[in-house]
Amino acid sequence: MKNKLPPPAIKYRITLAELDQLPDVSGVYILAYMGKVLYVGKAKHIPDRIRCHFTNAHKEVLGSWIRTYDNDWHNIRLDVLEAPFVGDEMWMTSAENALVKIFNPLFNTHLLPEKTTLIAPEKFNQLNFLEYN
Repeated sequence: MKNKLPPPAIKYRITLAELDQLPDVSGVYILAYMGKVLYVGKAKHIPDRIRCHFTNAHKEVLGSWIRTYDNDWHNIRLDVLEAPFVGDEMWMTSAENALVKIFNPLFNTHLLPEKTTLIAPEKFNQLNFLEYN
C-alpha cells in the first residue's frame, strides 16, 4: 500500500490585484474568475510564474484573456496549494493533474481546441464549468 500525503489545503487565497502580497512559494495554483476555474498550473516560484502569464501575453491565451479584464482583477482569484517540500516536482505534478481532471479548466493548453481561441467576456457566463468557491 502506497503512503499518501493528506489532501492539500489552500495556503493562500488572493486576487490578482494583490499578487505583490504573495510570498515566493512553490506548489500548485488555481486561477478562477467568478467561481469558474480558468487555469491550473504548477511552479517553483508561483508569483514569478503568474507574472509570466502577463509579460508573455502575446504568446499566451490565458494572459491575453486576463488582460481584457484589467478593470476586474479583484474578481480574478488565485488560490495556492503550497508543496509540502520546496520544489517537490512529483507532488506538484500529481496535484496539478488531479485538479485539471476535476475542474477541466478552460485555459490549460491541452484542453484548448486552438491556442488562438479567446472567449469574449460577454460569452463567459454562458459556459458550463464546475462551480469553484
